[in-house]
Amino acid sequence: MLFIFKFLTSLIFLIDDLTFLMYCIYEYNMSTQEAGIIFCISALCLFTYGITIAGYIIDKTNVKVALMIGLCLYATGKFILIFAATRT
Repeated sequence: MLFIFKFLTSLIFLIDDLTFLMYCIYEYNMSTQEAGIIFCISALCLFTYGITIAGYIIDKTNVKVALMIGLCLYATGKFILIFAATRT
């Protein structure tokens, strides 16, 4: 069961990363290099967050609970974004 949750979160992050890159390229007319640099910076920030704050949460709970909380929060955020009519 834990493997399925981890696989789904990894798949969601992969799709989200590709969407982010395409959005930067087409919406803001960035080159692939500029979009890659912004993606790299955001990935480093997420990595830092994962080591510090998320690692602490996983240590205090357990891995399954932390994955479920993260997946639910992520799905809720994506669900809300479906109904966003404008960017502002």
